[in-house]
Amino acid sequence: MKKKVYFFLVVLTILNSSIVSINTTNASEDKKEVQIKMNLVHTYITELGEEVNVEFNRSIMQDNQVYTAEDEIWFGFTVDVADYRLYDPFLGQPPQENVWYTDTPDLLGIYNETRIIGAMNVYLDDIDLGLSSIQMFFGYNTTQDIIITLEEGWHYLTIIAAEYVSDLSHNIFYWKYDKDQIKFYVSELDINKPPEIKQAKNVCNVKAVPKTIEELSNPFEWSIEEIRPYTAIPDGQIGNIVQTLHRSKDDASIENYFNLTNSDLELKEFYGSVIYTDENHMGQGIFYWWINDGELVDEYETSFQLNKGNNYINFAAIGFTTRVNFTFVELNMMVEFNSRTYKIQNDVSVIPFDLTGIIIAIGILSIVSTLFIRKKHN
Repeated sequence: MKKKVYFFLVVLTILNSSIVSINTTNASEDKKEVQIKMNLVHTYITELGEEVNVEFNRSIMQDNQVYTAEDEIWFGFTVDVADYRLYDPFLGQPPQENVWYTDTPDLLGIYNETRIIGAMNVYLDDIDLGLSSIQMFFGYNTTQDIIITLEEGWHYLTIIAAEYVSDLSHNIFYWKYDKDQIKFYVSELDINKPPEIKQAKNVCNVKAVPKTIEELSNPFEWSIEEIRPYTAIPDGQIGNIVQTLHRSKDDASIENYFNLTNSDLELKEFYGSVIYTDENHMGQGIFYWWINDGELVDEYETSFQLNKGNNYINFAAIGFTTRVNFTFVELNMMVEFNSRTYKIQNDVSVIPFDLTGIIIAIGILSIVSTLFIRKKHN
């Protein structure tokens, strides 16, 4: 009886190992990489309208386009956000925080200006392109080339603008944001139709944990010259690196630490500019999660449904910091993004095992059976 049990366990182990091996091999086939040249042509809206707005120019680049190694990706966008970098101080354009601060109320205590200050950022999949990559400054249009290698498959180009605003009485402050994204496909060779994106059974559980500066890695002095939005990952957690799932019952997990200003906003005038009163009155920051081309989520804990193939999960902490003036070491207002990006690769095989796996498993089973029979006769 014991021999039969041992025999069954051995066969089961070998068979299971064979199937897992086949699954892993099928799911881990070499991904083709394509070098692409992306050309950015951006146009800014420097006349502030009713509220923050960002939008890709779909006359340049449309959703669901397919590109190959021989193509160049041209894209551009318009942005309406109260970011001082959209204004040219040499032409006498005051930053919006000055306009907001110097606005006078009517007899009922109502102000005309509610938009204070904001910023924007651009992402490609799990890559934070940042403002340094697109050279956004003083509203000038520029054309830049971004040479990048992308894996064959679907990709997401995202732009986000966030802005701190007040109510009509200048007593209540809150964030408004806008987001736009374009999905496109990259192929090594010309194809007639890209594959559809299919939903997986797996999810990614995310958690944002507020921390003091002292609790974070590379802490900085909590002073008005140093305060800025800051993110970090827990010790031992993989950050900015691919995480791969091979089984449908496995879920991904991400945890982020972050620190933002979290106080009332109070400003004062200093040599003709608006500045913070002190480090304890710099306004409240905000953070957002999003996956692929999904909506922004400002929850401390949430779960995202994954797609088969590649998934891109991003965390952005958006808050206040200071900027340097040409004359002074400044206390002027500025909004900044600090991001953490992740790639979750769902490589779960659609079929539990294929014909090759079955043949190999049967072959191993036959060999083991023969060995046991010979041993019995001997």
